[in-house]
Amino acid sequence: MTSQSYFPTSESEQVAWLLHYSLKLPEYGLNYGVSAQEIEETQADINFAVWVMTAWNPAIQQEALQATSVKHLVLNGSGYGNVVIPSHSQFENIPVSRPPGVFNRIFAQVQRIKGSAGYTESVGIDLGIIGSAHASLQTANHTYPEFSATVERGANAARVRIAFTKYQHGGVAIESRRNDGLWEAIGIALVKPWFDIRPLVDGKTPEVREYRMRWFDKNDAHGEFSPVQHVTVGP
Repeated sequence: MTSQSYFPTSESEQVAWLLHYSLKLPEYGLNYGVSAQEIEETQADINFAVWVMTAWNPAIQQEALQATSVKHLVLNGSGYGNVVIPSHSQFENIPVSRPPGVFNRIFAQVQRIKGSAGYTESVGIDLGIIGSAHASLQTANHTYPEFSATVERGANAARVRIAFTKYQHGGVAIESRRNDGLWEAIGIALVKPWFDIRPLVDGKTPEVREYRMRWFDKNDAHGEFSPVQHVTVGP
């Protein structure tokens, strides 16, 4: 995907940008070289992309982490009672699937709009297709993620809710250790909040969990680790 100055690097902000563009495109498209059929196709592209980004992908990532935790519990865990195998996610209102390359089609469309007769800066601002001058500065001023970790009750057990701010980055790489053990990578979070749903090492004994994170961009974890936060998780 080619970088565009107007398009955010943070996935949560990308979703907001896509929804805004989808809303505004019918207002301007016909006047700037975009047909009614293409407007409908672009909106279908965006509906599918946003669903994948906000519903399908986070659920699959969470299931993968949960599957690893269950496997470790089955093979190396302790406690009483049979292991409960989680059910798979069930999705409702799945949008129509679209061909690959949603972003590339939108970026090409934006270029055509900008090259159309009568295009003005005010139109670009309203569509959100003029770059932000301070986006790179905002990223540079934050060398590590800021986050909070709080314990709450999930559907079947306690879980840790992790909320964070990405500052134009793609996501965060999360590491954790339990009861002063070794640090281990437990997940990549692209949208917030993210939930640590690992079962207790000893199903009936509370444990102290510590968390730290750093930036995750272009399939690579990098930068400084954040200050460590810790919580106590009970049965």
